Amino acid sequence: MSSNFLGNLNQVCIATPNFKKTLDELGTVGMGPFQIYHFNSKTVSDQKYYEQTGADLYEIDVAFAYNPDPKAPVIEVMHHKKGKSVIKDYLDKHNNKEGVQSIAYTMGTSTMDQRIEEMKKKGYKPATSGYFIGKKGGTKFCFFDTADNDRVPTCFETIEWSSDWVAPDPEWYPNKPSEA
Repeated sequence: MSSNFLGNLNQVCIATPNFKKTLDELGTVGMGPFQIYHFNSKTVSDQKYYEQTGADLYEIDVAFAYNPDPKAPVIEVMHHKKGKSVIKDYLDKHNNKEGVQSIAYTMGTSTMDQRIEEMKKKGYKPATSGYFIGKKGGTKFCFFDTADNDRVPTCFETIEWSSDWVAPDPEWYPNKPSEA
């Protein structure tokens, strides 16, 4: 397998127990504004947590720091609200202290199924996944259990956008930028 297996860095995710406080603090260093989405049974289908599947396994608030460059990696902030997820697992393990929970890679042109199979061959299982429904199309995401051992210090995620993907309209925090 080439050293390019993971592809390009896509995003860095911070898990937090206090969503707005974290967004405000990140704003003090120049990040934001933030595009906010709510992952729940209406916006994310095919929810999975390890071997469990269901329509309502988790609810997570998600914020992406706005960056006008669509090819640049983004900072993501996730706040677990309900159910089971790797975000909750991270916060439980770290005494509810915010921090970098995962990093996401494009994994090249492989399909999500191929990515999952390749990670399984490396000894990592899907830990939390789903299908985020857009205005048009959708986005498959999968967090792997890479942080559940002593080999890798963080969780890895991969994301696959449908070819017709159009993101739903976000909430903006604190305000929508004029160029968005």
